[in-house]
Amino acid sequence: MHIGNSNISNLYIAINKNKIILIKSALIDFVEEIVKIDPTVKNRNYFSKYFEKNKIYYHQNPVTGEQYVFQKIENTK
Repeated sequence: MHIGNSNISNLYIAINKNKIILIKSALIDFVEEIVKIDPTVKNRNYFSKYFEKNKIYYHQNPVTGEQYVFQKIENTK
């Protein structure tokens, strides 16, 4: 996907109930914010390795059952 700003290499998006709830261009900022929303989310090191090979991650909070989709979009420049 082409992202209009060529200085942005990736976007990280969190979706809950079919709505985008978070967009960040840096993984560290994305994880910091998503942990505030759901503290059961894995850490930045996990996502860094995961998103090297995958584009979509599905998460379900084990306590509340709330479901999230986390997506990495790469800028094709």
